[in-house]
Amino acid sequence: MDPKLLALYFVIGGLVVSVVTYFGSQGKSELAVFIAFLPGTTLITLITIYLGGGTGAAVSYAKSMLILLPAWILYVVGVIFLLPRFRLFRGSFPHHEADIADQAPHQTPETPASLDLLQTDAISPH
Repeated sequence: MDPKLLALYFVIGGLVVSVVTYFGSQGKSELAVFIAFLPGTTLITLITIYLGGGTGAAVSYAKSMLILLPAWILYVVGVIFLLPRFRLFRGSFPHHEADIADQAPHQTPETPASLDLLQTDAISPH
């Protein structure tokens, strides 16, 4: 494979990921998903596969996209279900405002501090 083409693919992929991340982090998830799912992205991928491997490779790629679609849907459903429940990335990036807000003690006026199980001192054995 030509290193110049590989560098071009790297730049295109990085550009798409950067734009999607930017709009997603700005709360514009519909626009971010539209860009990520843009048929142009798939078309660029198909063209580059076609140029590198011919018609057979491009058709095989397109068929594989359809075959793996159910698995991808299950993955997205899993992320939708698990992310809010387990806070998968909590603490990984503490500079994020939502993570900083979540690190505050979760105590309600009805719950005394000794019963709040989310406080670290209530969980650790003494």
